[in-house]
Amino acid sequence: MRVSLLDVYVAGDNRDYNGGYGTTFSVGSSFRARLLEVARKKGEYFPLLTYGYLAAILKENGHDVTLDINRIRADADLVILQASLIRHNEEFQYLKRIRSETNARICLVGPLASTTPDAFRTCVDTIVSGDPEGPFLQLRRLEDLPLGVIASSRVDDLDDLPFPDWGVYEYKTFSQSPIFKRKPTAFIQGSRSCPYLCNYCPYIAIKKSYRIRRVGKVLEELKQLSAHYGVRAVMFRDPVFSLNRKWVIELCESIKKSSLDLELGCETRADRLDEELIDRMYEAGFRAIKIGIESTNYDALRAHKRSPPAIGHQEKIVSYCESKGIRIVAFFILGLPEDTPATVRQTIRYSHHLNPSLANFTICTPIPGTEFYEEVKDRIFNHNYNDYDNFNPVFHLDHLTSEQLKKYQEEALVSFYFRFGFLKKYLRSAIWQRS
Repeated sequence: MRVSLLDVYVAGDNRDYNGGYGTTFSVGSSFRARLLEVARKKGEYFPLLTYGYLAAILKENGHDVTLDINRIRADADLVILQASLIRHNEEFQYLKRIRSETNARICLVGPLASTTPDAFRTCVDTIVSGDPEGPFLQLRRLEDLPLGVIASSRVDDLDDLPFPDWGVYEYKTFSQSPIFKRKPTAFIQGSRSCPYLCNYCPYIAIKKSYRIRRVGKVLEELKQLSAHYGVRAVMFRDPVFSLNRKWVIELCESIKKSSLDLELGCETRADRLDEELIDRMYEAGFRAIKIGIESTNYDALRAHKRSPPAIGHQEKIVSYCESKGIRIVAFFILGLPEDTPATVRQTIRYSHHLNPSLANFTICTPIPGTEFYEEVKDRIFNHNYNDYDNFNPVFHLDHLTSEQLKKYQEEALVSFYFRFGFLKKYLRSAIWQRS
């Protein structure tokens, strides 16, 4: 069987982020805003983790698999697309063309397809709801892939999955600069899902139980990434990497003993870190940690089931990581329903005070499938999914206009990256890197 993994891509797209719904980076129209956009788009290019897994599974089953970026494979028997929000309109046009120009069956996977199947029924044959790998694990013939919306059997043991096959990509071009100094980079997954209940979070839109891999298998995959693909930096795509402290310690000790020379990164919560754990992670090669700070408007966060870490602990962790040489990437969210001009300005000022190595400021967006989407759906004025990219207001706020919110986002990003505190740290890091 000839299988096409279709990727509808525009430079700057980060389709694996935002829980697999995708996100972009569109700051604003000012000169400084444009500089930030160019810098980020130039430094980042990475794959869809789902496509890596599907390529490996399908190849193991004897199928011919290609990744087709912005092109239709005319001889494909099956086209698989991970539907996104950010390229929703363009993807629909490709699906229509595939239907009219080829005889291929069309299958959608991913969280958007799982949570909004009715939006796609007219132009596809199969929609996989749940873990994307399930229907393909034993698939030998196209006729064995059911039609309609199918509930994927959950992958209970993540170690039953083969390692992702990055050979379908130009993997030597993978980069995550300036988060990582080295390249090529790659993704790896140590666990899936998240037990926290933040109601705006896309990672729990598809209700899945938390699952974690065995340390030995993760270490084996890290070795394979280094030896087979020449990877020099790896980002863990776990929503809360350090949820299981014992597991992290065991993994770090195993990496140290293996003498792997990799630059590592992860995403987690500040209250799931402590100085001893950070020390162990640093010794294993961790040089970047993404942390959701979100907002200084703690009442608003709690209203949406976010349990924010204590301010003192959060600041202590950020400071300690930065002092050791672990770059903190802090995430902030602007435009929660309860936000006012005053609370947004306070969050921006706090980002300067915290002074992480990098920061991103996204606009609160109701992601289909989340509890938050249901909560604010009567306020939504923009139903164009392409704009659900974390950089466009799409629902009405009580205390901020859409124009104000977009202006604050640009101000947040520009003021963070063009202030003395950031430029001093950036220059210091650049000098250290060359020395």
